[in-house]
Amino acid sequence: MLQIDPSDYKNTLELRKSELLQSKTTLDTEMGRQQIAEQDLKLITNDSLFKDNPLSVEERQLVLRQPQLNAVKATIVGAKASVDQAQLNLERTTIRAPFDAHILSQNVTTGSQVGPGDDLGRLVGTDYYWVTATVPVSKLQWLRFPENDKDRGSTVLIKNSTAWPDGQYREGYLDKQIGALDGQTRLARVLIKVADPLAKNTGLEGRPKLMIGTFVEVEMQANKLDDIVRLNRDYIRSNETVWVMKDDKLEIREVDIALTDNEYAYIREGLKEGEHVVITDLSTVSNGIGLRTRAEGSEKEPTQ
Repeated sequence: MLQIDPSDYKNTLELRKSELLQSKTTLDTEMGRQQIAEQDLKLITNDSLFKDNPLSVEERQLVLRQPQLNAVKATIVGAKASVDQAQLNLERTTIRAPFDAHILSQNVTTGSQVGPGDDLGRLVGTDYYWVTATVPVSKLQWLRFPENDKDRGSTVLIKNSTAWPDGQYREGYLDKQIGALDGQTRLARVLIKVADPLAKNTGLEGRPKLMIGTFVEVEMQANKLDDIVRLNRDYIRSNETVWVMKDDKLEIREVDIALTDNEYAYIREGLKEGEHVVITDLSTVSNGIGLRTRAEGSEKEPTQ
């Protein structure tokens, strides 16, 4: 992505390498001195005087120059660490993105002076994007969130009617729920994870690309509902009632709505499959008024 002038760090690395080479040379010299000391010790120990008074362990190590050898080895360890640190500092002069990324902003250019903590720019990973959406708290019970890193939540279709062609969409899935409500709308906030948002991988050719900061519409796949009657939400009357035609009479029936979306209401109780729902507006609305049906094409609509 960018690089700072590496000259000073290259020079420091060469100096540290030179110090390490000097330490290794000192070790070779010390090893030669140890061989001479061992030969001298053998000659000394053959003397009858030393046989009667053998050297202690500490004295033997001093004669064999063990402290000097340990000091040289310690110097080599320190020199190697200095070389590794100098090499690391040199590598850090080149800044690379740790993941596939898209650059959003760049705050430096050729000749800029930078220091620790400076804001050099902003980038975003392109493996995944997250879409923030809000849903009523009461509807969270119908959504599924992943229980672990390998699991996936409810499927979500992402659309942009103002920028994408008709029929174009991207697919994501619910990733997690943010643990606080939106401060203004008091709605629950959820994150939707979208893989390969820039459509670079095989199989996504021609799909629209997501852009940071764009407003999109989302359709979340709710959990399966059993024993539910689906009804166009336009036919839900005031106070969550439905007009039903029963025995050619109007019956205003209260219903228990489990869930609603942009198009349908999903009724849990109060309406059974096969019953006739009044879909036209009536001038007089009261229980028991007479109704009749009229044919329009292949459909029949109850009328007053």
